[in-house]
Amino acid sequence: QRARRLCGRRERPYAPPTRRTTDEEQHVSAYPVLYEADYTEQRNRLTVFFRALLVIPHTFVACFVGIAVFFTVVAAWFAVVLTGRYPPALYEFNAGALRWLARLTAYGYLQVDKFPPFGFADDPAYPVHVHVAAPAPEYSRGKALLRILLAIPVMVIAYAMSLVLGVAVIAAWLIAVITGTMPKPLYDGLDFCIAYTMKAYAYIFLLTETYPPLSNTDPTLASQGGRDALTATPGGLEG
Repeated sequence: QRARRLCGRRERPYAPPTRRTTDEEQHVSAYPVLYEADYTEQRNRLTVFFRALLVIPHTFVACFVGIAVFFTVVAAWFAVVLTGRYPPALYEFNAGALRWLARLTAYGYLQVDKFPPFGFADDPAYPVHVHVAAPAPEYSRGKALLRILLAIPVMVIAYAMSLVLGVAVIAAWLIAVITGTMPKPLYDGLDFCIAYTMKAYAYIFLLTETYPPLSNTDPTLASQGGRDALTATPGGLEG
């Protein structure tokens, strides 16, 4: 009778055992800061030719934004070291400054043609976006305390990226002025360097305590501390 029950039982399809991903594996596939830019092949020769002059208004504003960010990051550093928490107002200001800086950098390095807005909020009509996950409920005080030392490798890589950008933007300027186009391989090189630079700034601004990955191809965005809301727009996004 037991043999008949065994013979009449349906076999279940094999399902491979599931394995919980570690924090390290999650950080490889997703990061709490994501840089995105829309590719456009055709370029305006005139605005490309005078790009160094066109960025002057934003460069002037950048002097004051840089001073403000210096003090807000220092204030955030003290808050995280003393309490383990990032004040929401400081977090939103620094995340907004990062968005503005990303748009200015993309425009200055010829990744996009459209003149960037001056605001800190995300502009859906603009082809450059920086998505930042909501602040974590708690941060490591030790990592914040030693951030200047921990950021040295990140700053070294970011400096190397700036050297590559310096060469790439000259090539991009010449090609765009002569042909009115931006080759996709050259655009991808600009995108790679700018994306890492923005993630490096996010790490320096204490917006994340995870080392920025070199890859920027994964469209997912890791939440910090289990919160899914993002600060990419004033109203937030659902991750």
